[in-house]
Amino acid sequence: MKNVEKVYNKLILIGNGFDLALDLKTSYNDFLFWLLKSEVLKALESFPQKVTNEKHTKYNDFLRQYDLISFYGFASNPLFDVLVKKAYSTIPTSIKECETLASLNEFLKQFNIEVVPKNKQSLFQKILELSKVNWIDIEATYFDLVKESLSLKKNLHSIDILNDDLEQISERLKEYLREIEIDLKISDADAYVSQFYDVIVKEDIIEKQQSDINPEHIYFLNFNYTESLNVILEQSGLEHSDITINQIHSSAISDEPIIFGFGDEMDEVYKKIEELNDNKYFKFIKSFQYFKSNKYRELLRFLNSHNYQVCIYGHSCGLSDRVMLNEIFEHKNCKSIKIYYYNQEDFNTKTMNISRHFNSNKLMREKIVNFNPKDIIPQI
Repeated sequence: MKNVEKVYNKLILIGNGFDLALDLKTSYNDFLFWLLKSEVLKALESFPQKVTNEKHTKYNDFLRQYDLISFYGFASNPLFDVLVKKAYSTIPTSIKECETLASLNEFLKQFNIEVVPKNKQSLFQKILELSKVNWIDIEATYFDLVKESLSLKKNLHSIDILNDDLEQISERLKEYLREIEIDLKISDADAYVSQFYDVIVKEDIIEKQQSDINPEHIYFLNFNYTESLNVILEQSGLEHSDITINQIHSSAISDEPIIFGFGDEMDEVYKKIEELNDNKYFKFIKSFQYFKSNKYRELLRFLNSHNYQVCIYGHSCGLSDRVMLNEIFEHKNCKSIKIYYYNQEDFNTKTMNISRHFNSNKLMREKIVNFNPKDIIPQI
């Protein structure tokens, strides 16, 4: 009896590391730098000379709020206020030289400018603190504060304040990403497309294969909000009838809100949240946001259709997408997980992160493909 050849597909996970490899400023630190700098500039431009209480009601209200005699510029938004506490005849030109969060923080200190979160127990306050010592993960920080509030059994971090902050941050993030220009050369696109369309190497599959496998279909699960993947594929000039792109968390250029929040329903604290009987805690749990479109169901149809290899491009495989990644990795049709990496340390970190999405370590060891020097992500 003749053996029927099994169909194999590729499932390519696209994360923020993909955009960073394209030299796009899409990290949360890049976003926070843009947000702070734009508001500081507004504050500096608001009052080139000292403003008197009599002429400006808004300024007068600000003074009462902060119990100050006077200051020389301010900007306000739902997340934070910016206070300029020293007079300047012209805007300090050195702000134009600030290109990183660290240099901007030095500028604020030097010119006596204060960024004041609207609430001392807010998500933004925590993000601001973390940004001064390390890189930030907004979604993970949000969930950490929710868990901290529950574990302390007191309303240290009001869920209303946390939700309001995350909603405002989500809107400003979308605004920021819309401004990013994606300018790529055809040669840049070719470096990626050749990897995307490469065969599934027979040694990558734990079950014995007669030869390397040409995937029948390539399914891109794009976690990014940018259009970089679309630009890459368009630049390649190839026909793409055999691919699907699922931008699972929506797009910055879409009229719909982006999906932003946390997706770790396997965390033991999640059970406590369910028992609270308070739907406010579910507002930014990703599972409930997925119901707003058919994108998750489309993914499930793909997972159930045929065997597939997962290829990871720039996704950290952190806990904010844990339920989805567990469903992908432990699915019976998932035959291997191949990591495209930045360097050896990045590969090692991703293997550890991936392990947290498995209930079975045996399955994990069978599926994760070993390190290969050829599997490096092209850097633009």
